[in-house]
Amino acid sequence: HINVADAFAGQGQGLGIGIANNGVAVDGVKNNDIYANTDLKNTSFIYKPVGALVKILSGHANMRGTTLYLDKVNTQVSTMPVFINGKIADALSENPNLNLSVSAKLTQQFFDRFLNAKSVYPIKIKGDINLNSKLRGPINALRTISTLNMDENSSLYYMGATLSGAPTGAVNTEEVTTNPVTITADAVMYPDKIKLNSMKYDQTITSQNKKKSVQNQLVASGEFS
Repeated sequence: HINVADAFAGQGQGLGIGIANNGVAVDGVKNNDIYANTDLKNTSFIYKPVGALVKILSGHANMRGTTLYLDKVNTQVSTMPVFINGKIADALSENPNLNLSVSAKLTQQFFDRFLNAKSVYPIKIKGDINLNSKLRGPINALRTISTLNMDENSSLYYMGATLSGAPTGAVNTEEVTTNPVTITADAVMYPDKIKLNSMKYDQTITSQNKKKSVQNQLVASGEFS
């Protein structure tokens, strides 16, 4: 058995992962490849690009050669709950290949620490906002298929603009609410640009007889760098 900290030392640059602070037993090494089946509970590490502490609350990792399988990993990235499931091929290379499903519940504390602290225009969120993403392909050409769900009375504020659902109910009363919003996007992220294959902005509208229907408000595509 060896310690995972020793196994990853000087490696994993593509994922930007620091050394774990919890000793995790590894089954062995064959032809310089790591083989392990590990309970990740109470493991933590630093995600170097943003300096975020990642605490793993539950889940398993199965390393087979150069492919890392992640099984129902519940983590906390700073203060933001994140769920990860799937696999990473060429996990110790500078350009890992991802096949992951990721879910996160956005928190204001996360934005304040890792984005707003370095930005002139802060991002402010309100209410329950959840992000679900499928990550496919190598890091240098990563395809993301994502859905952002904003519950009733939720909003995202940036540079004087507020993203939220249309208000419903009696004006100037506590009965006024905003509609739930769903934004879906299919994009490919390159080192120097992002190609947006498609984006849809939908609102869930409730009629006077309480019937709900999804109405599309915007469709977009394009490329920007």
